[in-house]
Amino acid sequence: MADRTPVLVVDGEEERLRALWESMDEQGYVVFGFNSGAEALEALEKQRCDVLLLDLGIPDVDGLKILNRALEVDSSIHCIVMTDHGSIEAAIKALRAGAFDIIRKPFDIGTLLPVLSRAVEMKRLHSEKLQLQESKALDDLLLAVNFSFDKNTILNKAADAIIDQCGADVVTILLRDEDSGEFRTALVRSSRFSDRTGKTSSHPINDAGFKQESTAGEGPVEALIKMGDPYLDERSSIAVPLMAGGRSVGMINVTLKVGSPFPLGKVKVLKILAGMVAVALENVTLCGKIQKSEQKYRCVFENATEGIFLITADGRYKLVNPALARMLGYNEPEELISTAAGVDYQELLAGQPVRTGIERQISRRDGTTIWVSENVRAVCNDRGKILYFEGTMRDITRRKEAEHYEQELARLDRLHIVGKLAASIGHEIRNPLTSVRGFLQMLKTKEDCRAYHEYYDLMIEELDRANIIISNYLNMAKNKPLELVLGNLNDIIESLYPMIQADARYKDKQVKIELNEIPMVYIYEKEIRQLILNMSRNGLEAMPPGGVLVIGTRAEDGDAVLFVKDEGPGIDQELLDRLGTPFLTTKEDGTGLGLAVCYGIASRHNAHIKVDTGPQGTTFWVRFRGGDRVNE
Repeated sequence: MADRTPVLVVDGEEERLRALWESMDEQGYVVFGFNSGAEALEALEKQRCDVLLLDLGIPDVDGLKILNRALEVDSSIHCIVMTDHGSIEAAIKALRAGAFDIIRKPFDIGTLLPVLSRAVEMKRLHSEKLQLQESKALDDLLLAVNFSFDKNTILNKAADAIIDQCGADVVTILLRDEDSGEFRTALVRSSRFSDRTGKTSSHPINDAGFKQESTAGEGPVEALIKMGDPYLDERSSIAVPLMAGGRSVGMINVTLKVGSPFPLGKVKVLKILAGMVAVALENVTLCGKIQKSEQKYRCVFENATEGIFLITADGRYKLVNPALARMLGYNEPEELISTAAGVDYQELLAGQPVRTGIERQISRRDGTTIWVSENVRAVCNDRGKILYFEGTMRDITRRKEAEHYEQELARLDRLHIVGKLAASIGHEIRNPLTSVRGFLQMLKTKEDCRAYHEYYDLMIEELDRANIIISNYLNMAKNKPLELVLGNLNDIIESLYPMIQADARYKDKQVKIELNEIPMVYIYEKEIRQLILNMSRNGLEAMPPGGVLVIGTRAEDGDAVLFVKDEGPGIDQELLDRLGTPFLTTKEDGTGLGLAVCYGIASRHNAHIKVDTGPQGTTFWVRFRGGDRVNE
């Protein structure tokens, strides 16, 4: 049984036509029968059929004309020609014209059915072949347009595919102008006329698809009609919109030479092609916008004065701009790519997705350090896993130096005020204390005062302590230039080591020295000894029993650096900026003058004190300018 295959039967004999109709209907065919050639020609234009059963001897129209027209309408129609014994010549012409087979009259239905079944099978195989070809062509086009971001390439590939798959004579592709909203011809491709292949036009097209100014070739349409231009013959045309994102971006107009409607198969293929082309063109538009946007932001990225960076989750630079490269001492951003950022940003963010105004010191390529202010954001996936960090960095070294100098000036100003006060009253207090101490020592030796010996010792000890405090005041009051001479810090540390070590052992603590080769520096030895002793005693007092104090030196860029490192609990952040202020102390019996004296000594030696502190301990760094660099 046929699966409702449409068959068009054309036979001039009414009885045979009826018999064929009934027999084929019983076999499951959908039969359209005509005993008039004119009616058959009209039906071919409107009715789809897979098989044409044609009597060449139809009286009113030449049978070959019907055959030719059927194949023009649909070249895949399989035509079975019915002919008399006397019309062999006509049958041969029919075969040459494209008929599938010949059956001679008279015949019974048993003779026809196998031929008809074979024609249907061949039609099915032909359709499958076309579908495979269409599928391959669509795949080829999809591959071509998906990997192309050139509009002209996409349009030409699309025109080639339409001509190949739809048998089109002329393909016109119109695109909507984004500014005016009008359709303008982007490409005209003809399979027949090479002079029109690939032609473009800027004539606007309205939404109905008609040119607002009608032209063709080099002259007006009327002249071409008079010349009999074959381009203006009877044709079939179809326009398919190019839809992307719910809006029309253009249209494809396809013209066939035949004047019959487009076959449904070709319409389907054309719609698929149009959809692919629309998406590809939209991708080109989006790609162009992305490129413009990327160029815009690339310009901002490249010319920004602040450093911009992108760092991988494992802490390596993935993207940096020129400003950041220069900030860190590199010539080109590429030199930084894949190098370690030197900081754990996950720890720096402390569980927050974004942190701004992070101020920290970082090392440059040449080993020098700078202060920076950072804004950092962690970029995560939907599961919360960190993909990378992005942010900006600004060099604030000058600001930090200015703040440091401002703090130093304020500290020195406070020291100067206290020093002036001490200088003005120091001698007036010291002289009476000296007299009192002398009389106490004298009374202590008398026989009748022996019972009060311990009290005399305590009073003398307290007077000595007061004298030390006054001496510290007077040290801060010094303002006359010191006679600095070249000396070696290592020699001073080695001479003080036994004294400091004895003090440490008494308190159940240890002292280590780490001395390296350093340049000679200009110093006043007595004051440097006091600075080292003050810092060492502060470090020992800050540590619990068993702690280790390290006193050492090292060379840095031609300078000599003295450091004293303890294992104490660290210094509170709010106290750091006030270090060196007179009377600032955390000890119950402290005077708050030890560090103030140290800062004063460092200032008189043009040295700088820096402090690193944390839960594991505190390190004081004192940087002295090398003897060779004093005049720099």
